[in-house]
Amino acid sequence: MRTVPGQDYDAESPRMRVHQSAVDGAVVVAVAGDVDMNTVPELEERLVGAASAESPLVADLTGVTFLDSSGLSALVRCHERGLRDGVPFRIVVATRAVARPLKLTALDSLLEIYPTVAAALAA
Repeated sequence: MRTVPGQDYDAESPRMRVHQSAVDGAVVVAVAGDVDMNTVPELEERLVGAASAESPLVADLTGVTFLDSSGLSALVRCHERGLRDGVPFRIVVATRAVARPLKLTALDSLLEIYPTVAAALAA
C-alpha cells in the first residue's frame, strides 16, 4: 500500500497533508506538500505520536514538494528519538525536492532512506 497526494488525509493544512496507517506491522506516516518552519510542528507531533516500541516508523515523503532546514532538523530529531527508544525510523524519498537537501547536508548517510514504502517495510 502506498499513500499518494490526493487521497484522504487525517490532518490537512493549506500547505501540508498527513495520513497515518498501519502496514505490515509498521506505522506509515505519509506526508504531502511543504515541510517548513510553519508545518514542522504538526509533522513532528504526528511522527512522535505514531512512534511505538513495537513498530517501525516509516515517514513517506513521496508527496513532499518542499523541504527546508527545519524539516531536516525534525527528521534528525525523529531519527535520534528512534535510536534512543529502540524504534526503527525509516524515510521514503522519491523526489528531488527531498533528496537534494538530504544529499547536500550529508543526512542521506545518517538517515535510513528508501526509494519506496515497500522497500522501507522490507528492511
